Amino acid sequence: MPKTFFSRIGASHILTRPSLASVAAIGIALAVTIAAGIFAEVQNRSVHLQSARANVAEQLGIVRARLEGNINSNLQLVRGLVALIATQPDIDQDQFGRISSGLIGNHSQLRNVAGAPDLVVRLMYPMTGNEKAIGLDYRKNEQQRDAALRAVNSGEMVLAGPVDLLQGGKGFVGRFPVFTENDDGTRRLWGLVAAVVDADRLYADSGLLDAALPVEIAIMGRDATMADKSVFFGDENILSQNPVLSEVVLPTGRWRIAAIPRGGWSAMPDNAWKVRLLMLAGGLLVLLPIFIAGQLYDQRRGHIRELRRRQVQMEGLSQRLKLALDTSKIGIWELNLDTGVLTWDSRMRELYDIPEWRDTSQYDVWSECLHP
Repeated sequence: MPKTFFSRIGASHILTRPSLASVAAIGIALAVTIAAGIFAEVQNRSVHLQSARANVAEQLGIVRARLEGNINSNLQLVRGLVALIATQPDIDQDQFGRISSGLIGNHSQLRNVAGAPDLVVRLMYPMTGNEKAIGLDYRKNEQQRDAALRAVNSGEMVLAGPVDLLQGGKGFVGRFPVFTENDDGTRRLWGLVAAVVDADRLYADSGLLDAALPVEIAIMGRDATMADKSVFFGDENILSQNPVLSEVVLPTGRWRIAAIPRGGWSAMPDNAWKVRLLMLAGGLLVLLPIFIAGQLYDQRRGHIRELRRRQVQMEGLSQRLKLALDTSKIGIWELNLDTGVLTWDSRMRELYDIPEWRDTSQYDVWSECLHP
């Protein structure tokens, strides 16, 4: 029995260069991913800065409220003494001391209270430690004259400071003009009542000196004048670090108060790397499927090109085979050894003189046609 041999075209892995479409798709996806990452980074930092500024503003508001409340409460205590002197202008040292002793205590930051009839200090509480201030004439003292005359001319309390005190240390001096009423209803200047608020106690009781305070604070506006830009508490470098600003409202004037986080602003959010890793994971989830799809697309195109090339080759072989068969006048038959199915072409039917209508799919048909 003649033997026949067959060759079978199998699928093979075809390596192709990435197509322009795949490269473009990956490039666009990569650009979008990078842009989204940059946007997320900027947004994360913006949210972090806003949150940090909100926290600083909250802490600053607490300190500002304490500072404002302490200053105003101290000065309000002295207003009662001023009202009493206006009705009893002949007050002496003993009376002045008894009344003032109730004002100065652990509940306030008042350091001393002085009375200056005719603008000369003659009344003082406590006297101990403040003896140097007795006899001070505000009109002749260059350091205190302007503030004293400003209080007299305006008829309102004037807060000065912080100033270096004769007794040592620093303090804020509130000067209250005291007027008495004449019989004809006109007002006459009695003098001044000066109250010294201890600066260190004020800062400490307002929380400015608390080591656990999470912000750094600077205060400016000496003598409660907003036009004065000099810093009298804290580091002036705070003003150049984009601080959170607020104002301390005083009975006459204002202080400007600025705050930044302790150690300065942090440009790097605590969750920066977490966000970056999430963006990286998201980018991979976007790029990887596009890359794989591009590879599959390129492989499919490569397979299609290879199949077309082999189809052309097969068609050429078929044409040559047909030409050879037609020329040689031979026939072709094919037997499936597993199923026993026999296939003949028309030339084989002609050679064996088998009509077209007869079934030639069985082996017996061929064996019967052989010579005995």
